[in-house]
Amino acid sequence: MLLTVHKARRVLKTHGVGPVIQRITNEFMGTTSAYWGLKGQPAFEDLDSLMDFTNSAYHGFIYTIQVRSEFLSLLKVVRELKPQTVLEIGTARGGTLFCWTRVIPEDSYLISIDLPAGNFGDGYGVWRSPIYRSFARGRQRIDLLRGDSHSQSILEKTAELLNGRQVDFLFIDGGHTYQDVKQDFEFYSRFVAPGGLIAFHDIAAHPPSTGCEVDRFWSEIKPQYESEELIQDQHQGWAGIGYLRWNPGGAANASWLAQDGIRRQA
Repeated sequence: MLLTVHKARRVLKTHGVGPVIQRITNEFMGTTSAYWGLKGQPAFEDLDSLMDFTNSAYHGFIYTIQVRSEFLSLLKVVRELKPQTVLEIGTARGGTLFCWTRVIPEDSYLISIDLPAGNFGDGYGVWRSPIYRSFARGRQRIDLLRGDSHSQSILEKTAELLNGRQVDFLFIDGGHTYQDVKQDFEFYSRFVAPGGLIAFHDIAAHPPSTGCEVDRFWSEIKPQYESEELIQDQHQGWAGIGYLRWNPGGAANASWLAQDGIRRQA
């Protein structure tokens, strides 16, 4: 299980020394086994086996933090899209990053942005960075940015790395307040190619105590675009994925519907 200094302090305060030691042990064992295990670049027969591996390998070192059926549906959509450039906001335990590398072309480029000690996901330890970069297969290239996606410096660094390339798939799963997700959309949609996809995690209604307000922003923006919702259970209280076809003019097209969605929204 992921354990940063930020999380370790919280776990120590709430649960005591034992769980902290156990998590540190798991992190060490996971880091070591992932470092050697991923050198073999495991192949997967299908998306189910990819998900099985991602959520069970290396003592939980990699994990998607997703509802399985929802994320499988999104992986099918991304695989069909064949994006050459992927931008992800929210790296955490690297599960989604790993999965993108397995469903996109072998010459694609990926950027993953994550906030150390963030309120949603807690970020990841810097020691994970070399392993996250090793997820790349074939001629794929991965750049990791550790910082606030809302800062001018990270926005400018992203533009520098892209160097004029347009993003085909943007996955927003960073800060989850209304302002967080709104600002991520406004900052990074500018890099998305017309006709590309922008996906949001945690669009399902969450209990107010979580502070998650992605559903509020999603409800406002989805009518403006060709959009799709992937929610296994409307009462599940977390997760949920929404994605839209990016059109800088914001014109909706009711004729467009994804074929792999759990629940269609036009």
